[in-house]
Amino acid sequence: METQALARFLAIVENGNFALAARKLKITPQALSVSIAKLEKELGVMLFDRERGGVTRVNKFGDALVAYARGMESLHNRAIGELHAIRDGRSGWIRIGVGEGMLGDITAKQIADLKRELPDIQITIRENYTERLIEQLEDGEIDLVAGSPNHGLDPRPHLSQVLLYKTTDIVVARATHPLARKKQVTLQDMRPYTWLVPYIRTDRYKAILNAYIEQQLEPPHSFIFSDSSTVGSHLLKNEDYLLMVTRDMLWHEDAESQPLFVPLKTTEPAVERHACLLFRKDLPLSPIAENFRDKLIAATRHLRKGS
Repeated sequence: METQALARFLAIVENGNFALAARKLKITPQALSVSIAKLEKELGVMLFDRERGGVTRVNKFGDALVAYARGMESLHNRAIGELHAIRDGRSGWIRIGVGEGMLGDITAKQIADLKRELPDIQITIRENYTERLIEQLEDGEIDLVAGSPNHGLDPRPHLSQVLLYKTTDIVVARATHPLARKKQVTLQDMRPYTWLVPYIRTDRYKAILNAYIEQQLEPPHSFIFSDSSTVGSHLLKNEDYLLMVTRDMLWHEDAESQPLFVPLKTTEPAVERHACLLFRKDLPLSPIAENFRDKLIAATRHLRKGS
């Protein structure tokens, strides 16, 4: 059954007359009759009882078809509306990858603003190491990535890369750590302690070793390699461990908003990061993704000036 045939069937039901229905549809009565005859032939039943004076009444078969036809008409209109909404950027999906080095509060605010502006859109957020997210971007699983790639500002030829801001990792420990209150923390001070470092991404581990080697000091020997933020936060909370993170990753206690982890007063080791927005050149961004991209670029403008 074609959508057009069902729409013409409903027009006859609503007007009770072929001539009136044809006038409303802006077609000839003959064209309407041919369309209904084809529909009745396809279904194998008559849908109307024709009476004198051009009056047309639905019979039991036509009555059974009415609800289905109206449902199909509703679905048809919804489909068209949804496609137009996607075309105009009022509906659809956006899949965002958020990697390390990206300020969570700014990113969250832009996502919330986008959802308030376009309540019908569906948003998917994936959080992972930036390099892993770039792989998903290349495979078409996400639309854009906000994070700090290992390659910094050396973009891959098939990706567009927009610098949002520059930042430097800091060394943190629990608030009761012996070094937490020290006015100046040296590499030698930190050497006896265990470091938590990512297993997959090795730049922090290398930065720690290089900082000691450059000053001709013996590097630390105690490391825990982990990609688990949940286990890692508990270890850092309960032990005198050290961790290099972006400044945005300082957790707070909910009850009194007291800092759970504090930055140590040291400038080494250091990892400079370039927080970027990445998306594919060969696939145009949807209007929703363009909207989010522009919001994030505008929201970080003051950070670029600070860089």
